Amino acid sequence: SQPSEVTLPVLIKICQSHKHPLLLRNAVFILRCFNNPEVVPVLRDLLTKTKDKVVRNRALAALTRWQDKEIVPWLTKALTGSDVVFRSYALWALGRIGSTEAIDPIIEHVKSNLKDRETLWAALPALGWIADDSMVDHKKKIEDFLISIQVQVSAIPEPLGYDGRYTKLEAPDPPQASKSILDQRLMMTLVRCGHSPSIEAFKKWTYSDVIRSNMDLYGETLRRVPP
Repeated sequence: SQPSEVTLPVLIKICQSHKHPLLLRNAVFILRCFNNPEVVPVLRDLLTKTKDKVVRNRALAALTRWQDKEIVPWLTKALTGSDVVFRSYALWALGRIGSTEAIDPIIEHVKSNLKDRETLWAALPALGWIADDSMVDHKKKIEDFLISIQVQVSAIPEPLGYDGRYTKLEAPDPPQASKSILDQRLMMTLVRCGHSPSIEAFKKWTYSDVIRSNMDLYGETLRRVPP
C-alpha cells in the first residue's frame, strides 16, 4: 500500500524470473501501486506471455490504470479468443484505456454477439468511456451504432428470477425510457456520445430511477451531463 522504490528492482526481478507462482502473483499486484513507468514493459510482457490467469488479470488491471495503448491490439484479438470470461474483461479494459482504435473491433464484436447479454453488459459502457474524450466523428459512429441496435437490446430479457427493474419515472421522455439494465446502459452511452434526446431523458433520472447494478455508471455519466 506504500510501495518503496527500494523494493521495485526486487519485484521486477521476481516478475522476470517466473519461478514462484505465488510470489509472482503478489509481485504483479504490488507493481500496480507504483507510479514508475519502468513497471509498464514488465507488466506488458507478463500480460501477453503468461499462462497464469491470475497474473494475466492483475497485469491487465495495472496496465489499464496506466491507460497503456500499446496493449490495445492484443486486447482486440482477445475478443475472439477461447476464454469467454476474459472477453468481458478485455472490453472493460479497452473502454478504460479509451483508445479510438478499439471502436471498430468492439462494434464488430457486439454485432457478432448481439444476443449475448454479458457482451452487451461490458461493451456498452466501454463504448461510452471511449466516447468521453473522442472527436465528434468517433462519437457519431458510436451513437449511430447504438441507435441501430436499440430495439434488439431492449428485447433481451433479464435473467430468470431477476426483479431489479427501475422505479417508474414521474415524467418519462420518451415513455419508459429505460426498462432494464441493458436499456439503461445503452442510454447512458448515448448520453456520453452527446445524443440530445437521451441527454434530455437522462436529466429526469434520479438515483432511485436507476437499477442498483448501474448506479456507479449513472454517477459517472451524471458528471458528464451539461447543466
